Amino acid sequence: MDTKWKKSKRWIGFTAFFLGLTLFLGNLLHIIAMIAGGITTEDMKDAFQPDYQNTSAFQFYMEGYLEDFLSMASGGKVDFSWNNDSRTRGISYSSYYGVESFGYGGDGNIAVVGIQGDLGKTSASYVTVTSSEGASDSVAAEASDEQSAGNDVVAENTSDWSVQNSEASESTDSAEAESSNAAVAGTSSQDQKEENRRAADEAHEMLKDCKNLLYTITYDDKELYSNAGDLQLNGEEHLLPEGYNFLLYFDGSKVYIQKDGRELDIYGNGIYTDNGSWFVPGYENFAVDDKYKDARITIAAAEDPKQYTVAVYGQGYTYYTGGNRLYQIVKIMQDTRNSLTWILRSFIAAVLFLSIAFIFRKDIRDVRNGLARFTGRLWYEIKILAVLVPAGVLVYYMVPIVNSKVSGILDTTLIVTYDMAASEAQNLNYGNLFHDVYYQLTLMELRPLILCVFWLIWLAVNDARLNSKVWKNSLFVKVRRNLSSKEMEYPFQKRLVRRFRKLPVISVIMTALLLTVMFLWGKGVSFGAFNGVVLWSAAVLAILAAAAAQTVYIRSLRRDARDMGDLVDQIYAVREGDMEAPLNLPADSDLHDAVTCMNEVREGMKEAIDEQVRSERMKVELIANVSHDIKTPLTSIISYVELLKEEEELPDHVKDYISILESKSQRLKTMVQDVFEVSKAASGELPVNPETIDFAKLLRQTLADMEEDIKNSNVIVRTRIPEGEHFIRADGQRMYRVFQNLIQNALQYSLEGSRVYVSLEEKNGLLTASVTNTSAEELSETIDYTARFTRGDSSRTDGGSGLGLSIARSFTEACQGNFYIEIKADLFTACVEFKETDEEEKEIL
Repeated sequence: MDTKWKKSKRWIGFTAFFLGLTLFLGNLLHIIAMIAGGITTEDMKDAFQPDYQNTSAFQFYMEGYLEDFLSMASGGKVDFSWNNDSRTRGISYSSYYGVESFGYGGDGNIAVVGIQGDLGKTSASYVTVTSSEGASDSVAAEASDEQSAGNDVVAENTSDWSVQNSEASESTDSAEAESSNAAVAGTSSQDQKEENRRAADEAHEMLKDCKNLLYTITYDDKELYSNAGDLQLNGEEHLLPEGYNFLLYFDGSKVYIQKDGRELDIYGNGIYTDNGSWFVPGYENFAVDDKYKDARITIAAAEDPKQYTVAVYGQGYTYYTGGNRLYQIVKIMQDTRNSLTWILRSFIAAVLFLSIAFIFRKDIRDVRNGLARFTGRLWYEIKILAVLVPAGVLVYYMVPIVNSKVSGILDTTLIVTYDMAASEAQNLNYGNLFHDVYYQLTLMELRPLILCVFWLIWLAVNDARLNSKVWKNSLFVKVRRNLSSKEMEYPFQKRLVRRFRKLPVISVIMTALLLTVMFLWGKGVSFGAFNGVVLWSAAVLAILAAAAAQTVYIRSLRRDARDMGDLVDQIYAVREGDMEAPLNLPADSDLHDAVTCMNEVREGMKEAIDEQVRSERMKVELIANVSHDIKTPLTSIISYVELLKEEEELPDHVKDYISILESKSQRLKTMVQDVFEVSKAASGELPVNPETIDFAKLLRQTLADMEEDIKNSNVIVRTRIPEGEHFIRADGQRMYRVFQNLIQNALQYSLEGSRVYVSLEEKNGLLTASVTNTSAEELSETIDYTARFTRGDSSRTDGGSGLGLSIARSFTEACQGNFYIEIKADLFTACVEFKETDEEEKEIL
């Protein structure tokens, strides 16, 4: 039961974590899409308004309808391109200055009124409307054709409003002068007026069957356009048909607005500002042209707008554009309210799910480990493709948004048409999707793909964190290992050549690809909408591939260099006598075979050395045992020789025999004693009593004790011992025996009449005592004179045992000193080296 509950906790916790994070990110993307779609805090407030006629969007549309209806009445240009999403009226927009130009310029008799920012976003600023009374029809035509250019000029001159009135009067005088010069263009002006009239008729045909908006347009007491029909719509008497609760009436000078039977005060203090005032004529700073004084505009808005459609048999149906704008306000309010409500509820659900996940966070780790074990069994290439393919598709669809944001131009060739986007666009009757609508619809449609990419990346990160070296479980690595194993069949030098040959081949291929890309770019070859992306991707791929090939080759060289260095270090170690540390290299290393052979040589040498050490130890033990066994009978022999010497009246020849016997027995005793001590020193059992001694004094004492032997010799002894004290740590008795042997060896084997030098030198904290003599016999540099029983001349019968130098070396090394011999021709030098003990160390010792 506990096991089942434990498993249940794992999946409950992870499911809550997955749902909570998915809901949270989905809602975050939803909010981003709404912001990209142009939603503002004002839109959010409007969404929760109980009456759509209290929204800023409704006010904006009513202002737009009045503007266009006045143009229809006066014969001006009609343009219904204004839209509430971008808060513009299709007159002019300057992206450089970030401001919008508004004005009643449709008939050519009204100049641009000034600058206004987004509604509800800027601080209050006054806008002045100027008129050019008496302007000719030709001026009207030019103003209509060059409307945008005129507005741009005004936008550029809005930096200094302090001289606004004087500049406006000067502009009016200039316009009058130009109008007199343009009178010859009357014929074209007449054509323009006819074109404007046809456009007004088409606008009326478009609007008349949509009953969300009723209107009556009169000019000079003559009704020009109306879709009220039999409905009682009278702006002058403030009469509204049933189902309509909003009335806007322009009487030629001011605008009257009535809602739910109550008049709205829209003028306030009579000064127009851009912080929420109605953009209609009648303000003190928003004068009306005389030509508009004969116009009468009545507009009524339905209390509950409906969606009106028109059937085109055989081709489906479409929506009415103009009147359905009121229905769109209601629909957008409902959609925004529903979206915000859904986002709030989803966030609450996400918090609840994430809270559950936090409670079961320890159990979630088990699920993550299980997922890591599963993903760890997948090839690395599969995991890369699983992330890069959806991510690439996402980037593909996000490119138009990025390009549009950077350039400010929406490339319609890159737009992905979704069913939702197409139907929404048809409903809004946009010829092409506006930027904000496209951003919102695209991001909403891409939400599942974005969430998919997120979770794939999460799995990849989880795999990388819990599985070490995830790239090793790779198809490429397996293929490379197989190729490497086959390549290992070749000799080392051939493998290096083959590996080096791959680098220039890959570099040539990648260079050719890069040159091809540059050639196609220069020739202007197109690869569709993503021409630049394809070419740049190919170029980057070529560069990355070449860099990757060079990186792999450099890593291979670096590994070979490291392996070679390890092999050389191993050779040096073997030379220094280190036989205990074998070198191990991976099986795919180029030097694996060489290292294996080197390890076998090292093992063979180690076995040989161990065997030699065992043999030497056995020899020493044998000598020590034999020496010990010889001591007892030798002692008896020496004792009996002493007794024979005490006998009287022995013949002379017997006395000679006894003398010879005594001499040989004493020599044998000395030899046995030397062998015994050498054996002890070799086995490390020689007793040593280290003490602080004066090295110079030791040499002088040894020479003094051997003064009689020196006088009886046929050589001359010279000393080079410095004055003063020079201390070392050693056994005094053992070192006395060392120098006694060295001096005795020099006296015995030096060339007759030559000199023997005994010296002491100090250098770099080391004291070196040396005994140098000229040998009477020719010396061989191949003989180790410090070995036991080694003599300079094997044919000599002078009574030497061949142990003197061996004893000197063994005793010196037992006292932690260094003993060595230097031979130059017949010049023989024995050196004893010790570290000098300073004064402080001497006091401590």
